[in-house]
Amino acid sequence: MKALIFTGNTRKHGKTEKLLKSFVDGLKDSGCSVEIIDAVKTRVSPCTGCLSCEKTGQCVIKDEMQEIYNKVEESDILVLASPVYFASVTAQLKTMIDRFQALFSRRYILKTNTETKRKGYLVFTAGLTNPKEIVAMEVLAKFFMLSCNSTLEEMIYAMNTDHEEIAEEKFKEAYEIGKKAGTK
Repeated sequence: MKALIFTGNTRKHGKTEKLLKSFVDGLKDSGCSVEIIDAVKTRVSPCTGCLSCEKTGQCVIKDEMQEIYNKVEESDILVLASPVYFASVTAQLKTMIDRFQALFSRRYILKTNTETKRKGYLVFTAGLTNPKEIVAMEVLAKFFMLSCNSTLEEMIYAMNTDHEEIAEEKFKEAYEIGKKAGTK
């Protein structure tokens, strides 16, 4: 199995990266190959809203996204990983997600490539303490996954990370979910 992970971590060795590492370790221990695409380092232009993709299913902007679309098609597992910034993913990851309008257009406007093929996971950390405040993250992840012919299987997250370290059981949970994801 192949896992493709999109990360928007802006802080090196931050809490989201640590939680993601446990999930990735589980994937690898199950025999899954893993590729991480770092939205902070990737050169991706923002969507211009030209709507060309609604006619062809292809994005007219020629940058690293063309290769990323191919990698999505080759994957069995998709993962979004980001700290919560203002109830959403980081700006760098959001820019990349917006470019998946081309895949959305293929599936929902042009009605091609409609079979759900892959599993999706969301890994995030939030300084927030109220679980109701993370609804926007879940909605964004579900919509992204649907656009990529995926279903959001599980969310792996830690709350109140501005004031507390992530509990050890969260790392164990992330590892076990990763291990299970890589074996299905």
